[in-house]
Amino acid sequence: MNKAEFENLVEDWVTQFIESEHNLTLYETFKNTNIAKISHPILDQMNTAKLCDFNCDFVILVKEKNGEYRLIFINRFTKSIGIKDIGEMLIYAKIAKPLYAFLISVNGHSSEINNTVTNNQISIPLFQYDTNKSLILFALNKNGVKKDSILPLNSREFFYSKISMS
Repeated sequence: MNKAEFENLVEDWVTQFIESEHNLTLYETFKNTNIAKISHPILDQMNTAKLCDFNCDFVILVKEKNGEYRLIFINRFTKSIGIKDIGEMLIYAKIAKPLYAFLISVNGHSSEINNTVTNNQISIPLFQYDTNKSLILFALNKNGVKKDSILPLNSREFFYSKISMS
């Protein structure tokens, strides 16, 4: 699968994911955009958006039922995800505290980091960016999310239950 096809697959997946979250409405998608540097009526009112002086492949602006606007970060990879990729997204997420932060790949994580990302003592601090919030890493193909690729392990059941409902 080439980069453009995978980008479309990721965009379709996140749209379905948001539609399945009954308390969320997709408001706008920003592709490879530094949202801290653009003028936007809603982002201009969000303190967290001003902190986002970086580019994610996708920044999704969603509206919760309570009227609050939130961000979702997504970086997508046609290669396996490595520690550097996780670390980069972790910094972004710690700065802006998005509703979700996803690392999505055709292949999931690199086999070289398997012992690290499957060890809860190491992976919890490696993925956690806020109280009860962690980066979610997984492999995605035309058949959907590969359940056994979801990391960190301690969030696998929770995340899989969310995507199973969609």
